Amino acid sequence: ADLNNIVNALPSEAPLPIQLISGFPESPLHRMTYAARNFGVDPIIRITHDKPLFCPLIIIKLLASFKKEKPDYAFTKPATQGMGAEIFSLSILEKAYSKYYNDNIEFIPGAVESVANKIFEYTCPPIYQEKIRLMLDYPQDYELLSRLYSYAILNKISPLDEKFPRHIIHILKTKLKSWLYSNISRY
Repeated sequence: ADLNNIVNALPSEAPLPIQLISGFPESPLHRMTYAARNFGVDPIIRITHDKPLFCPLIIIKLLASFKKEKPDYAFTKPATQGMGAEIFSLSILEKAYSKYYNDNIEFIPGAVESVANKIFEYTCPPIYQEKIRLMLDYPQDYELLSRLYSYAILNKISPLDEKFPRHIIHILKTKLKSWLYSNISRY
């Protein structure tokens, strides 16, 4: 379905804790720049749709490093796949937007890196550098995350302890439970 139709069909009094914006379906760079301008956001923290289990602690540390180092662009690396994030200054997004105005840019980091003067790479603590994948791109990812949910929230027996380090299971249990309870309690 067309996102604009979905957004426009929502009643204005819908109990959503966020504002919605749409546009530029072919270019995430244009869409993100438009949204940042529209909401007056600077810097912009980007957590993509395929990272539902991002770690708030890593984002806080990345943001602190961004404020201290003052780069145009900062990102987490290395990190367990699915737990990272990026931060852009609005000025660097504007610069990339101007350079690629006539192009449909899907890979925002590449566009930003091509115009950035200073890039900062935040090295995650070793506990977040596991060689596992916690992303949501493929049906297998959904199956794994569903199993993690069943294990963490429903306490179903699972062989996950054999595949995942205990601290990752603990993070998932804590994060999933707190996210679930905070979202359920709103309604």
